Amino acid sequence: MTGATLSDWLWDRLQDLGVRHVFTVPAGQVEGLCRALSARQMPRAVVTVSEIGAGFMAEGAARVTGGPAVFLAGGGPGMAQALPSAINARLERTPVLYLTGTPSSVASTFSQFQDTGPEGSRDGAMMALACGDSRVLKDDPDGAGWWAARDRLARGLPAHLMVPADLQARRFTDLPGGDLCLRLDQNMDADLDLIAALHAKAEVPVLALGPRAALLREKPGFLRLLDGWNGPIVATVAASALLPDRTPNYLGHFGLGGLAAADRVVAEAGLILFIGGAPGQRDGVDWAARAGALARLDVPGAADPRWIGPEVLTPDLDSALNGLADRLQTHPTSSQPRGACHRPGPDPAYPFEAFIAAAQQHLPAAVPVFVDAGTHRRSLARLWEGGHGGMVHSSAEHAPMGWAIAAAIGAALTLGRPVLCVTGDGCMRQMAQEIATAVRFGAQVIYLVANNAGFASLARLADDPMMMGHFGEDDRLDWSAFARVLGARGCRVDRTDALGPALQDACSGSGPFVIDVHLPPLAAGAA
Repeated sequence: MTGATLSDWLWDRLQDLGVRHVFTVPAGQVEGLCRALSARQMPRAVVTVSEIGAGFMAEGAARVTGGPAVFLAGGGPGMAQALPSAINARLERTPVLYLTGTPSSVASTFSQFQDTGPEGSRDGAMMALACGDSRVLKDDPDGAGWWAARDRLARGLPAHLMVPADLQARRFTDLPGGDLCLRLDQNMDADLDLIAALHAKAEVPVLALGPRAALLREKPGFLRLLDGWNGPIVATVAASALLPDRTPNYLGHFGLGGLAAADRVVAEAGLILFIGGAPGQRDGVDWAARAGALARLDVPGAADPRWIGPEVLTPDLDSALNGLADRLQTHPTSSQPRGACHRPGPDPAYPFEAFIAAAQQHLPAAVPVFVDAGTHRRSLARLWEGGHGGMVHSSAEHAPMGWAIAAAIGAALTLGRPVLCVTGDGCMRQMAQEIATAVRFGAQVIYLVANNAGFASLARLADDPMMMGHFGEDDRLDWSAFARVLGARGCRVDRTDALGPALQDACSGSGPFVIDVHLPPLAAGAA
């Protein structure tokens, strides 16, 4: 690209990767990148209220596409605000490129305003720890910085690039085009044979679906494996809505908020084969004690040095599943449980559960769901029926409060259709200001807010009124009124029969809609 600036070149490369939106808080250190971005139709800049919200929105966009998303902000304090998202993206293996600025490269040895180097905010060191990799994009754009970041994104991992302010608008006479193709020469046959042999020996082999299984929904290899699997099938919380509850052998979600049948079969399994994921802390099993009973197939970026069983990591995951399906046809098991996932009704002790159950009856079948940290996540995982085309997205391992509020905006902008966010009043106090971003860019997010004037997860632990007063109770705010101040629509409901008309109103319009569900105030020991 003759005569292009470094910023032009970078946005071209990201557009080649399918990036449609850049979630940003503009800053002086990234003026050159912002100027080049404003002159383009794609990617499109989405200016957010906060850097932490921009990071979470980028995560939401990457979640629903499986491809990379981009965060853009200044270095120093701007980058520090992105640390929660960067940590989350690393733990959840989400391909987000964090682009931040640095002061002029020619003055790197002098004291500078918002210095990002070793004597200042140490952006590179912090982001290397937070997301796993940090590089400086220097005046040779074909150098190691870009290609290392591109390689991590191709593997489904986050990356951080720092771009010096003086280089962003520099013009080059010969910038390289094209892109990097991830090539892995891996002989999978031996590992697939071993997994098939373990399957043949196991009296009860269990297939466990992880978060990246959602990207395989209609792929032939994945469907063949499901059709030919003669043991129980379970799911982690992120994949809990992938299969219809009536699917033979499917027992539902296990772990936090899991169903009894799924938890029981995982505890008794002779082999647990994870597809598109690995067990996490909230999955409720002593995994270290299961050595010899675990195997997994996943994408390359999901490598885990702590894994204690055979694993196949490949960018063409569906082809590996097809190869495994071939092998399992010759290794039938003696155990062929037939049944279907059975979800119990709402628990009266958790009044918000009745609203969760009612919401699914009135929403479009394929609506994706983003759920925040709190007791409502456990309730949704237990009650939400799968197989309607939508998916459940949560930050299962890191669980920052308010993550879903912003992540749902990134997903809605990327998909161009309604997204449901299930959250609570505690999370709204952290991230509700980003509803203004949804208003500005027309993101159709339906917020279902459990408003019980307190922190339910802490109230469950409160064993005396003093602790409840200090940590559980809070002032009740009117979140529908707050939404209207920001330009969104909203309403308050306190009965399940009022939820249907509210959801119909939310789906019939455009932009965000906040449904403030007023629940009974918390009492000591209540949930």
